[in-house]
Amino acid sequence: RPLLMSAADGTADDEDPGKDTFDPVKVVDMLIDAGADPNARDAEGKTPIFEANTAATVTAIIRRGADPKARDSSGKTALFDEYFDETKPALIAAGIDVNARDKTGRTALFYQGSPVAISTLLNAGADINAVDSKGSSVIEQMNSEEGALALLAAGAKLPADPARLAAMVTRASERNWTGLLARLETAAARH
Repeated sequence: RPLLMSAADGTADDEDPGKDTFDPVKVVDMLIDAGADPNARDAEGKTPIFEANTAATVTAIIRRGADPKARDSSGKTALFDEYFDETKPALIAAGIDVNARDKTGRTALFYQGSPVAISTLLNAGADINAVDSKGSSVIEQMNSEEGALALLAAGAKLPADPARLAAMVTRASERNWTGLLARLETAAARH
């Protein structure tokens, strides 16, 4: 794993008020000044931009030559990350394609669970009804109730196929997603 990746995902130790605050942007700049490659890859084909967990770090790495559109060995870009909501606007501003697809045919929207991330991607033009290579839609593959409800509120279409809708009902029931379950059961009753 390139050292620059560790710097990009570094965070301050907020539990010790006497410690100096770790500034990943300064460390990224220092490492690149010393010859670190902003596009070095790890064993999964990820570059340091995949590990950047703040917008400032993303901007700094891009400013220093990182390719914001880099893809890992599975075809994902840094935008696919489900955790760092704050980095998404910086990646989008750098020209990353919000509808880029990985090797399974999924876009970044498939991997989000946070309503903030979903909203950011939708506002940037992400296809709310994208379908992967197996024919599953974003709403069918959502891994959080919050995310699924955010997609529905934004206009995502539920599957027209009763079997697919029934599978969503079963999944929501198994996960005890009561808010989503009520919406899905209402839609299933209409079929």
